[in-house]
Amino acid sequence: MTFNMATPLRTAKSASADGIPPAPLVGIAIPAYKAAATLEETLRSCLAQTVTDWVAYVTVDGSECGPEQQIVARLNDPRICLQWNGRCLGQFENFNRAMLRCYAVGVSWIKLLCADDILHPDALERMLAVAQQAPTCGLVYGYYRGIDDTGRVVTLCDVSHIATRVVSSEEYVRVALPSFNPIGGPSSVMLRASVLDRCGIFDARLDYSGEPDLWFRIVTQFDVGVVGESPILDYRFHENSITGRGYNSARRFEQPLDIVRNLIARSVPFSRRWFMAQALLGSTVASDLLTAAAFVRRGDLRVAMTGLWTTVRRLSFWAAPVALMDFVFRLALLSTGHHPARNNPYAASEHDNAEVPRYSSTGADRG
Repeated sequence: MTFNMATPLRTAKSASADGIPPAPLVGIAIPAYKAAATLEETLRSCLAQTVTDWVAYVTVDGSECGPEQQIVARLNDPRICLQWNGRCLGQFENFNRAMLRCYAVGVSWIKLLCADDILHPDALERMLAVAQQAPTCGLVYGYYRGIDDTGRVVTLCDVSHIATRVVSSEEYVRVALPSFNPIGGPSSVMLRASVLDRCGIFDARLDYSGEPDLWFRIVTQFDVGVVGESPILDYRFHENSITGRGYNSARRFEQPLDIVRNLIARSVPFSRRWFMAQALLGSTVASDLLTAAAFVRRGDLRVAMTGLWTTVRRLSFWAAPVALMDFVFRLALLSTGHHPARNNPYAASEHDNAEVPRYSSTGADRG
């Protein structure tokens, strides 16, 4: 998917030359759905940022927005803008709306933030320090601590071994993408606004795997900024997980594979990147096979067979040997208690204090 807004962006930026104040440096895109319980804490974390040159757009999904309006009115900061969608757009369409609101005012960077997550006070400062090191950097991301709905820390991520730096697109694709999505969810990410011209916005059809689809489109064309050493935000975990609601469905298996197949289609056949994408497809198939096996052990044969059929029919000839070897390798590692992702230089080591699924209050397909 492509989305070209070059003309509105040029208009917004040129307006400052006519006496209109320049656009803020950062736009914070905050899509919300039934977020009244957490939105104020999220917005207060924005107000606490050491970088103050920002504007925030809260786009509210659903049938009403009264509670969210009251929160914004109570905070009474002109940098915080709220818009009600008037209906339920769904998770990624709502994200797109918030992003494009930021884009339209001419910001240089767009910080994505779910309405239940909390930025650490220096998050924007640290991300901008990396982002501005290289004009070729299109995406910056950092790491998180997991908290529950009461604010208690439930997941600690050790990122002390991860250096803060800009990584070339080629290196990142080669080293990090075998983990499929080491970048994580939207709240971890800040985008250079101009990348939307070349890479587009979220594909709302991918309600399970929309994030890695957009990240792949960006990191294959732009360098990547990594903010390591310590987390930049707290992710809110909750039982009502959007990802969890799709975990037992066919799209849990098919969407990651389709994303990688699209990456293969965009690569020159038999080039280095093409073979890397084929290997990633094999690795993703192996992961799905392990997930199907887990459902078999739980006695859920329907989901297991759906996943198996969905996975195998998307396997290419070139990826099949990788899938088989990786599947056997992962089984051997799991039997000894080891996890392959720990060897990835961009993967955090997680230490869970509780087992709770990911929740995001951005709204989702309610079908």
